[in-house]
Amino acid sequence: MNRKQLFVRVGFAVLTVYVALSAMFLLVTFTPNTAMTGTLNSRAFAAQDMNVSQIQAAKEQWKQTYMAARGLNRPLHVRYVGWITDMTTLQWGASFSFNAPVTTLVADRLERTLGYAVPGFLLASTLGGLAGMYAAIRRDSMASHLFRGGAYVVFGVPNFWLATLATGVVAAPPVVAAIGDRPVLVQRVIPAVLLATTLVAGQLSYTRAESLEQIGERYIQFLRAKGLGPLQVAVRVLKNAAVPLLTLFFTDLLAVFVVAIYVIEFALDIPGFGRLTYVAARERDMPLLLGTALVVVIAGVLGNLLQDVAYGVLDPRTRGDEQ
Repeated sequence: MNRKQLFVRVGFAVLTVYVALSAMFLLVTFTPNTAMTGTLNSRAFAAQDMNVSQIQAAKEQWKQTYMAARGLNRPLHVRYVGWITDMTTLQWGASFSFNAPVTTLVADRLERTLGYAVPGFLLASTLGGLAGMYAAIRRDSMASHLFRGGAYVVFGVPNFWLATLATGVVAAPPVVAAIGDRPVLVQRVIPAVLLATTLVAGQLSYTRAESLEQIGERYIQFLRAKGLGPLQVAVRVLKNAAVPLLTLFFTDLLAVFVVAIYVIEFALDIPGFGRLTYVAARERDMPLLLGTALVVVIAGVLGNLLQDVAYGVLDPRTRGDEQ
């Protein structure tokens, strides 16, 4: 990938983020403000000493005060520019639910989630890739069948059931007496293993399929005829299968980020990014909800950008002419 192509892709990624920000702004602006309606109705219900006309006048005054405090009475274009500026400079406001800056909350919870998500994903990719490669090269062996069967068994068992079982085992008196009360085990090790069980079957299956396709090519037969061993053949097969496997890598990474972590964090009671997003939606905490949504958008756009860059490095056909 030459510099011009890289700049184009980076520019497109930045544009995508701002398009998503604009869509979020329009969604928030033109969606009925249920939080304001609930606040006004609760105040009106408490004002029992007023008649109907007085309540209507008071509600209008409360509405203006509410909108002024949040800058909602400004012209639309002024609010839009302010919104884009605040999002760009990481001035995401404060969470109503936690009474803390959104950026601080997101950074803290994201660190907790990545603490088990990254090791779990690397574990699944490594085990799945190695087992898939072995299953392709030794496809008729007993170990190949065991690898594939075992991967699909752990994939078919629900994560929440495995989490309940794991926490029960860790909390058993003999285990506590042997290893002590170690939060790291519950907060990092167990969720990483559970996450790996979700992904390893897909990694194994795709690696095996892509490797089998490469093994059938004539150049592999030529390499074997020259006397190359299984390990050397596997290295060349993996190099040529890297591009489609890289697509799976980033697809699974995004899927983990927006799906699997919610199940794991609720099952193991981990105060991570998934639980934070759930609280933001449940409490209708708009600053926090928008902040967490923006993180997901950036993760998706950045993943696609890194995927394009990696394609240019791994596949010469995508590089184009150097300028």
